Amino acid sequence: MERPKGHMLASATSKVLVHRIDDSVPTAIINDPHRGFEVSALSWSHNNMIIATCGANSCSATLSRTSDGNMIQDMELCPRGISITDLCFSSQSVYIAFGCDDASVGIVNVRTKQLETLTRDHDQAYSVRAVAFNCYDTLLASGSSDGELVVCALSLDKQAGEEKSVRIFRDMQVRSPLTQVKFSFTKRHVMASAYQNGVVCIWDLQ
Repeated sequence: MERPKGHMLASATSKVLVHRIDDSVPTAIINDPHRGFEVSALSWSHNNMIIATCGANSCSATLSRTSDGNMIQDMELCPRGISITDLCFSSQSVYIAFGCDDASVGIVNVRTKQLETLTRDHDQAYSVRAVAFNCYDTLLASGSSDGELVVCALSLDKQAGEEKSVRIFRDMQVRSPLTQVKFSFTKRHVMASAYQNGVVCIWDLQ
């Protein structure tokens, strides 16, 4: 499978269109990856060869090739009746992190389909809206509809029972549902969070 060349862009409704920035004609179309439901989130793999998507009211994530739009894998990540609200690849696309409307956050190994971790650090009355790895996969941030931001220190090869480190952030002046969270591509300890009322906060975790 050849790695796509140039700057790439994807847009989604109930299907996903894959574009090169300099060409208005899609290079690939991923048709109806979630059986009629709109795509609620997508994430590019590190080499731009795979797009992962989750659908509204869906408990599964779908992996599709960007070269031809063919779906290559469907992973059920949470029990039926629970919906995935956001997902993201790790830096080398070995793992996918996902957030759910039952306030849980999980990490699955793409190669083995094994669930590596599942946490419930958010208030269970609110859904998780966004998840993001930092550039070294040592931190995982997740934000919920009550504006709470949780950052977990990761060790994906940790021994069973090893204690994890969790930090919770909330800007009391914002008071709005969180919609996006992203780490800097170059500074592993810097992240940004965006809120429904249009506010963006920059956080330095050092």
